[in-house]
Amino acid sequence: MTIRLREKISIAVISILIPWMIKAQEKPAPLELTLDKAIEIALSENPTVKIANVEIQKKKYAKKSTQASLYPQIDAVGQYSRTIKKQVMYMDGAFDMTTMMAPLFQGMEQTFKESVPNYAEGSLLKNIQENTPPASSQEEGFTVGRDNYWTGGFNLTWPVVVPTLWKTLELSSLDVELAVESARSSKINMVNSIRKAYYGVLLAEDAIHLYQDNYNNAILNFKDIESKYKQGVVSEFDLIRADVNAKNIKPNLIQSQNAYNLASLSLKALMGIDMDQEISVTGSLYDYEQFLYGAMLKIDTTLVNNSDLKQFDIQSEQLKKTLELYKAQY
Repeated sequence: MTIRLREKISIAVISILIPWMIKAQEKPAPLELTLDKAIEIALSENPTVKIANVEIQKKKYAKKSTQASLYPQIDAVGQYSRTIKKQVMYMDGAFDMTTMMAPLFQGMEQTFKESVPNYAEGSLLKNIQENTPPASSQEEGFTVGRDNYWTGGFNLTWPVVVPTLWKTLELSSLDVELAVESARSSKINMVNSIRKAYYGVLLAEDAIHLYQDNYNNAILNFKDIESKYKQGVVSEFDLIRADVNAKNIKPNLIQSQNAYNLASLSLKALMGIDMDQEISVTGSLYDYEQFLYGAMLKIDTTLVNNSDLKQFDIQSEQLKKTLELYKAQY
């Protein structure tokens, strides 16, 4: 391989790798989040909410399946058969009419003899014997059946009085209602959890800023005292105390940063997004202070729309319908 060829190959490899390396080093832009946007993403991407929505569809399909049992059902049945070899029957002279009817013929012969003038005796019996075909022998038989055989028909069933099915249908309706209420409860809990996680991230950010400012002030104070110590204005004890004070604040700063990372991971997990996705929350806790007080004042304390109580009512109704179903099975 010549040196010029090696240079061309190296240039080609570098031209391919450089864009790939640049792209690998590029980080995706942080996802800008507001509280409303975080709630919207959670309600559309969170697995718990998705499962609750699918459960509603499952119960609806089960209800439709129960309803289908009340509809008329028509079944068409058809059958075709081909006879390869027909069945052969042997009568063995069982239908020899002359022999079977001999007593009757003798009575008729006597009647004709007494009532018909110029009647030749034995002419009736002779005429019958001459016109009657001979009976089949024991060795011969005759085939029965057809070569092709078709059958067809329709079967219609329509349940008219089915108390157990009616009760089952009522239970299916309650199942759908319970699934809808359970999904509403999941969404309420999800919104509440997202709010808490979002406020937790804001709180962690404020804690980072607080400890960062305290640490920066402690560092500035240490440098000021260090400068004065070098000039002989302050004692070494003051220098050591300032250094210790700055170092004591550093663990709190690190702890607040860890708390922010955990709060961010919790928020991303609730939202159902990639854990590697960087997020950036907007606003501060002060922005939501007035909203929180207003929301507390508007809370409905009558428990009319409480999801847990509604689910208990539906479950109680289900138990009643189940008891009626067992009674209907008698």
